Amino acid sequence: MKDEMKEWFKKQDFDLTDLPQGHEQRFLDKLEAACQEEPTKEAAENNEVHQETKPKGRIIKMSAILKWSAAAVIALMIGSASFMAGRSQTYELKSVSPEMAAAQSNYVEAIDQQLAALNQLQSPATERIIADAKASLQKLETDYKKIQKDFRSNSENPAVIDAMIQNFKTRILLLEDARAQIKAKEQQLKKQQNELI
Repeated sequence: MKDEMKEWFKKQDFDLTDLPQGHEQRFLDKLEAACQEEPTKEAAENNEVHQETKPKGRIIKMSAILKWSAAAVIALMIGSASFMAGRSQTYELKSVSPEMAAAQSNYVEAIDQQLAALNQLQSPATERIIADAKASLQKLETDYKKIQKDFRSNSENPAVIDAMIQNFKTRILLLEDARAQIKAKEQQLKKQQNELI
């Protein structure tokens, strides 16, 4: 789910352009001017009539609400701008070079294909082998996340890049080995059935 969300955000076209210089101050000046406009005589008379009939309690003037709304909008704008500016790059092989992006894509595709093939071989006899393979894959995924953390601080270190590639290769070999074990188990079961007949 986390990866799906990251992919969704990468596909979005967010407007990352900076606002013109002085935009915030001009906005605040216009807001202040709108809040400080003098009420007309008619509005003042209506206000006096309404004040007499209103129950006593806490009264918030509209100008205060506008000020707080403006402050909230500005805080949101600053927060989202700093979030977008502070957004770090992805720490994966694809961020190194186009060749590494292609390699990562190939490895991920091969792993997905191997995993799909392994899932198709699911049966009561092979259930334990598949569960062990998936548990080992999960450990390799955890290791990969640790390697990604190292990559953040040492993105130019070839040893870290090699460790990422080796992790992908290990996953593929693990899945191939699990498929080989399943095929050997199936052949053993067929042989036992033939001997019983």
